[in-house]
Amino acid sequence: MNARQITCSIVLLLVVAAAASSAPIVPSGPNLAHDVLSLAGISKVALDVEEMTPLLRAAGLSAGKVKLAWSKALQGAGIEVVDDDVDVPRLHLRTKASVEEGLTGIGFASYLQVWQPVRIERLDRKLKVPTYVYVMGGVDSAENIASTANKSFRILINGFIERVRIASKAVDS
Repeated sequence: MNARQITCSIVLLLVVAAAASSAPIVPSGPNLAHDVLSLAGISKVALDVEEMTPLLRAAGLSAGKVKLAWSKALQGAGIEVVDDDVDVPRLHLRTKASVEEGLTGIGFASYLQVWQPVRIERLDRKLKVPTYVYVMGGVDSAENIASTANKSFRILINGFIERVRIASKAVDS
């Protein structure tokens, strides 16, 4: 296999994985994972999107564009986005990208973390920690990386919104 075939195989695998994760399979009720359960009742968030790496900025991606798209998606789902409130969950997106020697594509990974204040009983303290993490990534050509990354960003925010809905429904039942 040459580098182009390897890159195409990786992209195909990631597209299939992305399609599968776009309709999340999350158990409900008492079997709900605790990280997902920590999202129950979220109605307001602060949103931090780190600036994109130079490779992604060169492709036309920016933190501002992602933040605007995510704000619209969240508000459309009934989740208010606030500028700075230390008491609300904080969504934090970090995206890294690199070019591997011998491959023709750009690889990237995006990490969505939800930071929330939680009480740690053994410490008898309230701490702000990431209670939920969702990771997506992909590889594509420089010409297509923006489209591939934007699909990944949509999957991340839609997955978060869906998990808030599932967790909230589980707690309300």
